[in-house]
Amino acid sequence: MGCRKDKRAAEMIALDFRPFSIVNDEGFIRLFRTALPKYKLPSRTYLSENRIPQMSVKAMPQLPSLAHLCKELKRFWKERQVLEQEL
Repeated sequence: MGCRKDKRAAEMIALDFRPFSIVNDEGFIRLFRTALPKYKLPSRTYLSENRIPQMSVKAMPQLPSLAHLCKELKRFWKERQVLEQEL
């Protein structure tokens, strides 16, 4: 049961670009204690060494290649330059 909640806590930290230390912040602790009184928050070490890296490995195949991103960025800047010249 805690495993799914650990995953959600890790997702929140990753998606919102929060530091791992948030699990030690009083407001975060109070929120979880109120919402899920029996749930034991994972440590920042557990999140940084286990949960977040697991998420990264699973997400990697879904990310576009760096070459593709560079190509798209180059195309974007060329289009922007053309639009600026027309103004």
